[in-house]
Amino acid sequence: MFKTSVIDTGYEVLTLMQGEKGERWRKLCEQAAIEQDPQKLMELADEIDRLLEAKEQRLKEQRTKSV
Repeated sequence: MFKTSVIDTGYEVLTLMQGEKGERWRKLCEQAAIEQDPQKLMELADEIDRLLEAKEQRLKEQRTKSV
């Protein structure tokens, strides 16, 4: 199931991953929330997106296998 956490900015974030990758996703969100450099913020957003896309693909594959 999904776990909800709140980072310093007060935004609610759905933590969609468990374990090491979940921790990486959370840390990247925390960094993005305070990042001042637009280029670095874009890089963080791209990496968060990549991690979430990979998770979505794994979930789709699991659903296909369980049917």
